[in-house]
Amino acid sequence: MGDKKHILIIDDSTITLKQAREMLKDDFRLAMCKSSKQGLDFIKDSDEKPDLILLDINMPQMDGYETMARIMADKNTCTIPVIFLTSDLDIESEVKGLRMGAMDFIHKPFVPEIVRSRINRILEVADLRKRLEGQVENKTKELEELSEYTSEIQEIARTDGLTGIFNRAYFENVATDYIGRMKSGYMFMLDLDNFKGVNDMYGHIAGDEVLKKFADIIVMNVDGKGIIGRIGGDEFVVILGECNSREEAAAVAKRIISDIKDYKFRFTDMSLVSSSIGISVYPDDGKTFMELYNTADKALYYVKQNGKMGYHFYSDQYQRNDGKEAAIQADLEAIKQIIGDHCEDNGAYLVEYEGFKKIYHFLERVGERTNEEYQILLFTVMGHDGNAPATDILGESMGKMHDIISTYLRKGDVATTFSSCQYIVLLIGAGHDQAVHVAERIVGVYREQMAAKSLTVKYDCSEIENMSDNKKTWEDEREKH
Repeated sequence: MGDKKHILIIDDSTITLKQAREMLKDDFRLAMCKSSKQGLDFIKDSDEKPDLILLDINMPQMDGYETMARIMADKNTCTIPVIFLTSDLDIESEVKGLRMGAMDFIHKPFVPEIVRSRINRILEVADLRKRLEGQVENKTKELEELSEYTSEIQEIARTDGLTGIFNRAYFENVATDYIGRMKSGYMFMLDLDNFKGVNDMYGHIAGDEVLKKFADIIVMNVDGKGIIGRIGGDEFVVILGECNSREEAAAVAKRIISDIKDYKFRFTDMSLVSSSIGISVYPDDGKTFMELYNTADKALYYVKQNGKMGYHFYSDQYQRNDGKEAAIQADLEAIKQIIGDHCEDNGAYLVEYEGFKKIYHFLERVGERTNEEYQILLFTVMGHDGNAPATDILGESMGKMHDIISTYLRKGDVATTFSSCQYIVLLIGAGHDQAVHVAERIVGVYREQMAAKSLTVKYDCSEIENMSDNKKTWEDEREKH
């Protein structure tokens, strides 16, 4: 048993898992998970990492591509070979998976000989890679004793791993020498406004993409006229030693701010991303790296306190009041652009569960001092016998509920998934009778449109003020799912 390779299979189809078990149980040790979350938790908690992962692409809640991205982003799992399972014959899907790092694709329905052959081939490649990595590691230990190799390692260590520009330690050393050779110049302190919101809303993979694009925009606009370093997080420093005037420095700052604001990220709504820049002047505001750094940092702080998404010279700290007021007026317009809702959908406002809770808590507070009525609806997809539906048809059913709720509810209503088979909705400014009417309409449309007649939808309705004491109950119920 100990010599058999360990394979993890992640697929939401019970039939697929049974077929895979029958094909592979004699040759491998198997672990099976019915969702991406279960699979990722298994890998995290298991003392023995699998030798190979068979990963279904089309799964509810988290598909195979997102699961693959999380596996590749973790240094403890990124070397585990992954084979995608799919019933699609789409070439673009295969190209996407291979670019993400997948080793191969296996199409459903399975042909046992092909499945075993491809798995054995990938495992052989993985074993060869491990042996080569072991040889490289041994050789590396030998070479580390040589000064020439140590010098190469130091050269690699000077750059930031994410953006490819100078890291903080190396940048400070280079900057000191660079400043010493300048006759005049400018230091920029740059960071991203509301960057924490990007990570919170879209995750750290999205945050990394934003940071890399920010670095690219800085490099493009500096255009060889200075040096660039990443100080940490979303903070960057630029020293322009080949900039001839204050106007030229301001033009560079404006282009950076404009480019990051106008860039179209691949996520739903990234309008909150913008940049603030503080600028110090050499030698007027400082003659050493730390002096220029501190004055540029103070200028950046000024921008942050006066609306963000702009630039400021440290020497302008005591500008006239009328000038400051004009800056604030412009900043207010920028704030409205940043925080405004740019979604053009006419249906319900669909949010993640954590955002839904915040809206719910806000409405509880509003309800304490207004006569506005709020209703909460819970829709549950189930079989006619009252039991939970099979996993292989649940995804289609919840997808249909998503489409109906986003289409047939008002733009001011709020909805989110509550569990794998439930949707929860807040109706704003609605009485109980109106809420029942809305719920009956949603259920009726679902019954008309859903092909799987073995399923039905039930609903529960309550005023939000009556749900306050029971809030913990439905949050606990969600945790069970």
